[in-house]
Amino acid sequence: MIPKAFNRTRSLINTFERKGIRATQGSLRLEVQLGTSASYTFAVNDNQTKLVTEIRLRSGDAFVPTKVGLFIRKAGSLTPTDAQQAISTLNTFPNTSIFSSTGEANNLESIYSSRLQVTVNSVNLTETIDTLNFRRVDMAQQGLAVSTVATTGIYQRSAWQGGDYGFINYEQDICFNGQANNNVLLNLATAVDNTDQTSPKTSLNYAVLIFRGILLLNGAGVAQDKSIKTFIRR
Repeated sequence: MIPKAFNRTRSLINTFERKGIRATQGSLRLEVQLGTSASYTFAVNDNQTKLVTEIRLRSGDAFVPTKVGLFIRKAGSLTPTDAQQAISTLNTFPNTSIFSSTGEANNLESIYSSRLQVTVNSVNLTETIDTLNFRRVDMAQQGLAVSTVATTGIYQRSAWQGGDYGFINYEQDICFNGQANNNVLLNLATAVDNTDQTSPKTSLNYAVLIFRGILLLNGAGVAQDKSIKTFIRR
């Protein structure tokens, strides 16, 4: 018996299961090292070198996103180990206690005046998701002190309000197919230096894009993206 659908995720799972496709909740985590460019490309397909923290789409699978979130993080080395990558925390704004070199946090604000563009087989399916959607600033939950004197050397951890904090709903019915060429572009308003501003540099900054949705196991051959047809003139 297929459970009654109470939300879009459950409804999608039911739809694919009725067609004999094994469907489950899943995630994609895509990352790109920030530099001085005006545009960055997140690779979706699992067909090239990736960071240990990334989850990409295998060639035989398909993925229908229902939520998307954009985050920034710092790895505390110019040649971070897998462990250093794994323990670096995700941030929903340029926290000055983390991105602490002069001008670094200000420059990283450029990430939140940008847009996301989703492409499948070189067709732009989503042109402009403005990244201000993902900026969250809440009260620090670690490192607060009551004092009339400025405190230094204290690491401040930001609040994290709920499991979908930093995410928005992704309503377009896009399907990433593992056999297609899938990319997501982060397009800034202009080129900005989003690296560590110390001299010499001591860390790397990353943009992290996470999709949550429905993973279709071995579904690449039967689940094709139909939203492409919306953009074809007849």
